[in-house]
Amino acid sequence: MKFIIDNYSDSYSTQPMQFHRQFVEKGIESNILDMSKISVYDTMDVLNPDILITTGTRITNAIIQYLKENKDKKLILNIDNLQQDQVKQIADLLKLEDISTMFFISSNYSLPKQIDKINVVKLLPSVDTYMVQKLDFEYNIELGLIVDSLIDGIAYPNTFHVISPNPSLNNKTDISLNCLGLRSIYDKYDTIVMKNLKNINQILLDALNFGNKVYYDNEEETGIETILKSVFKIDIKLDYNREDRTQDFSEIKKIILEKHTDSKRTKKLLSQIKG
Repeated sequence: MKFIIDNYSDSYSTQPMQFHRQFVEKGIESNILDMSKISVYDTMDVLNPDILITTGTRITNAIIQYLKENKDKKLILNIDNLQQDQVKQIADLLKLEDISTMFFISSNYSLPKQIDKINVVKLLPSVDTYMVQKLDFEYNIELGLIVDSLIDGIAYPNTFHVISPNPSLNNKTDISLNCLGLRSIYDKYDTIVMKNLKNINQILLDALNFGNKVYYDNEEETGIETILKSVFKIDIKLDYNREDRTQDFSEIKKIILEKHTDSKRTKKLLSQIKG
């Protein structure tokens, strides 16, 4: 198999980069490109992949037209960050054009296993195990608070930094870094607290793997405690406001490296492609 992967990485996820590195390590030919900045027809003709991986938020008319004209190619489409009606519209179009397609998603697990007879593979986010860039200096702070939006009246009984991966908050928090850069600083804090965590995501898994103690602090009930227990299969208490919150993270780290790595997710994706 030969892949072209559209690099849809953003501040919150390195998923396409993870797939690419894992494919290469497994001896599978893979090219990762920004499809929005190149000629789809020229690139596809020259590299001649069997499979194109991209996301529903970046799929273009040129991609659809090319795949319509080249039925030997398969489309693997990430459908995160789309409303269900948008997914249905895309599915209708791909079926109309008779394009061989598989969907996958890392967020909304309530979706059915098929949409318009297109298989939907549900992949949890994964920790990015690729080499972490070391800082040129050392520091240690009691608490790092990760936010996705500005919050009034932040107060913790510790020395803390306000940290955000959200690019719209650049220069509005103490530290602004994307998920790739954040991996370099998790261990600089005794405790990481994620504000208003709604679901398991790569930033949480990276923080648990590379950091010390990691919790969430939610203003509203999101059901995240139930989700965490169902995924990790252990009695896990990551609510920062609980007096009996988890203190020993060794078992959680072990589970992540055994079951929630980029290698495991890539293996599952490949198994679904091969059928």
